[in-house]
Amino acid sequence: MNSNFTEYINSLEMSDIFKGKVETTIKNCNKLFELDFNKLFISNGLDSENIPYYDSLFLFNENYVIEAKNFESTINFDIANLENNLHYAVLKSKNNDLDNFDDKSQLEVTMFQGDNLYTKFISRGKFNSECLIDIYKSIILKRI
Repeated sequence: MNSNFTEYINSLEMSDIFKGKVETTIKNCNKLFELDFNKLFISNGLDSENIPYYDSLFLFNENYVIEAKNFESTINFDIANLENNLHYAVLKSKNNDLDNFDDKSQLEVTMFQGDNLYTKFISRGKFNSECLIDIYKSIILKRI
């Protein structure tokens, strides 16, 4: 597995069992799609009882994004071509300072193709919010 992916996974607060599910999902994506992915993002948040959860896993390269929905219990992959398909993106933050995320920070990025929802990324905490900003700047903005 990509060493950057291993570092990313280890930086998130998740059990070893859940990390294993992440690694299996990445392995399955590589087997099915045979693309070189350079970015990994896992949507996370807090439920109504303030318990952390992880939702979708995303793999990116310059031209494609793959979403593994509910990856902890199912195989459910979407692949989208990013070339000339994004029409606009919305960035929302519950933190007014994008340079100073903290553990309570929440960030949401939604991408649209025309009026249709393309996909949504949600982050919670300093580390994952910084990762989402990096993806927003290095991949998403280049495709609008």
